[in-house]
Order: sequence, then structure tokens, then C-alpha cells
Amino acid sequence: MTQEARPGRAASVPRVAGYTLRRQWPAEIFTGLVAGIASLAGFVAKRSLGAPDWVVPLIVVAGQAAWVFAPGWEAVVARLDPRRAFLWMGAVANVPLLFVALVPTVPEGSAPALTAGLGVFLGAIVMLSAVDAVYLPLRNALVRANYAEGMRGRLFGVLSTVAKLSSVGSASAAGFLLHADPRWLRVAFPLAGLFGMTEHVLFSRIRWHREGRLAVRTTRGARAAWRAFREAWRNAARILREDRAFRTFEVGFMVYGMGLLASQPMIVIYTESDLRLDYSHYTLALGVVEPLVHVVALSVLGRLMDRLGVVRTTALAFLLLTAYFALLLTVSGPVGFIAISGLLGLTMAAVNLGWNLGPLRFAPPGQARAYASVHMSFVGVRSVLAPALGFAVYRLGSPRLVFTLSLGCALVAALVMLRLRRSTR
Repeated sequence: MTQEARPGRAASVPRVAGYTLRRQWPAEIFTGLVAGIASLAGFVAKRSLGAPDWVVPLIVVAGQAAWVFAPGWEAVVARLDPRRAFLWMGAVANVPLLFVALVPTVPEGSAPALTAGLGVFLGAIVMLSAVDAVYLPLRNALVRANYAEGMRGRLFGVLSTVAKLSSVGSASAAGFLLHADPRWLRVAFPLAGLFGMTEHVLFSRIRWHREGRLAVRTTRGARAAWRAFREAWRNAARILREDRAFRTFEVGFMVYGMGLLASQPMIVIYTESDLRLDYSHYTLALGVVEPLVHVVALSVLGRLMDRLGVVRTTALAFLLLTAYFALLLTVSGPVGFIAISGLLGLTMAAVNLGWNLGPLRFAPPGQARAYASVHMSFVGVRSVLAPALGFAVYRLGSPRLVFTLSLGCALVAALVMLRLRRSTR
């Protein structure tokens, strides 16, 4: 199994962290530009491309199904130099977005239907999300290698703030243009592809800490690749079997994720069909208010995590999510939805820190990428199951019934994290 080497001398850490921060924050600007435009994908598919309701949860399922195999992808990436791997990922993830320039829109009010243009759009969005199964563990391994544990929360908060501010700008601009004319999607999404490729080029130029950089496999051939794939899965199973605390952490995130992902597509359907939000309302709520509160909260929560730890901060995040779903059940118009989007921003800022830094908290030296891959594989599992579950409940009842189910999941997940905190105190 490819592993990171042990951290270098403490005296070198501030210098390495400073160098990395200077190189990483420009990359995070482009990360945010892509994320802001991509956040509108479900709403665009439903409103401007005539997608049937079931396509919205399908975007989540298809885009993150590849995350189930995250431990195996880790073994594949281990055969590449990590800096070169960023370039390959950038091309695979973002080139399909360029073809959205050829996608025609459908007149508003048209009957839902599957079209060739919708297929091209969905393929590009799915590929963008699927590559994250390989990209995020590699990026987090870079964070582990170049930032000391005592400063990760604060610095990750700074970098996430840069990305979120950037996403506010791109989502606002894209929402404004799409509200004026839906055909602007033929410009906005290809532009996101160019931004994404730039992001990966900038990450590829960051040097890894010499004693924390990844080793590269030199074996070749399909049989050797298959052996590496199986070895990665055996290592993932061993981690879950032997590390009880990390296993409990993953149980909490699994329950939370089932609730969130069951409701995520339903929120798109609910706001477009029931609340009748247009592009300006939807973008203001989830493209401006939510990320701006997220940004403000990150700096505070990043420092709070350095003091309280990952587990307690994550428990707080899940309790906030419980409150969000309780309020979502009372919303009846655009003003209420926009207002509670601020609470969602606060919630997801805490979740963001726990999700990204949690595996690093539990991983022993040399195992950061392996733990992150295990963590991501569970994202794939719940991404396959939860949207389908939410859509089934929606068909049997209503979006509000789905939101009630998600409220219960968030509350149970918070209790799991609080119990983990007591057992590891």
C-alpha cells in the first residue's frame, strides 16, 4: 500500500505550511468558481433542460457512485506521480464541460423529456463529481503532508473561505445570466471547465514536503494493477475492523449522509415545483446567502475545531442540521427559504471541517490517504442509496415527509458523535 512517509522535523513545518498556503489559495479560487456554477446543475436540468423529476436524484447517484471504489482508485493513483495525477484528473473531470456549449435549452413550461442535450449536460456533471473520488483523497493527503495537525483547522478554514467567496461570485453571476436568458448555460458551464483545469494545474505545481510526499508504485501490467486494487480493499477492511473509534465516526457520518442526500434532490424539486422559485431566488438562497454565512462561520469554526476537536465540532454540525430540517418543514415561500439558507451555511461549514479533517484526526502516520479513501467510499455507498430512498418516500408521500426522515437521521448522527466523544475522552 502506498503511504506517506513520517512527518519531517517540527522546525520545518511553519516554512512548508507558508509555502503551501501561498500556492494553494490561488487554486482554491478556481475550485470555488467551478463549485459555484456546478451548484446550479440540478436546478438548471429541471428548469431549463426539461428534466423529469427522477433525473435530479440521478445526478447525485451517478456522480458519486464511483466514490464507492475510492480505496481502489487510491491504488490506481499510487502508480502516478502525485503532481502529475492532478493534471490527469483535471483533464478527465473538466473537458466534458466544454461540450455543454452545444446543448440547446427547452422552452419554459415544456413537458419533461429526455433529450440528447440533457444527456450531454448530465454526462459532464456526473464526470465532474465522479473524479472527486480520486481527487479529494489526494488533495487531503497533500494537506496532511504539508500542514501540521495543530494548524490544519485554521488554515483549512482560510482556504475554504477563499473557495466559498469565489463560489459566491460565480454562482451569483451564473444565476443572474441564466435568469436573463437560460441559453447562458452554454457559456457558464464550459467556462467552469476551463476554471477546473486551471485549478488542477495550480495544484500540480505545489511541491510536497520531502518527508511527507507520496511514494510512487513502479509495477506495471493489468495483473499488478488488479493486485493493488485488491490490496487497497483489504487494507480498507482492516482499518474498519481494527480502528473502533474511526468506525464509529464513519457510522455517524453514514447516518447523517443518508439524511442529507435523501433530501438534497428533494430540495431542488420542492423549490422549483412547490415554492416556485426562479433563478434569482434560488441563486440568492443557495448561491449567495448559504455560502456567505459559510464563509463567515469557517474562520470561527476552524479555530473552534483546533480547540474542541473534530468529534465535538462534527456533533455540533449535526445538531445544527437537525434544526435546519425542522425549520424547512415550516417554509412556505421564497423569503422563508432564503432566510433558513443562512442556517444551512453555518451547518455545512462545520460539516465541511469535520468531513475533510476527520479522517486525518484518526489516521496514524503514513495512513492519511488510506483513511480518506475509506471515508469517501462510504460517501459513494450513501450516494447510491439515499437519493433513491428519498425519491421513493417523495412518491409515497411528499417532500416534507422526506425532510422529516432527514431530521431524524441528523439527530441520530449527532447522538452517535456525542457518544464517540465520551468514549474517547
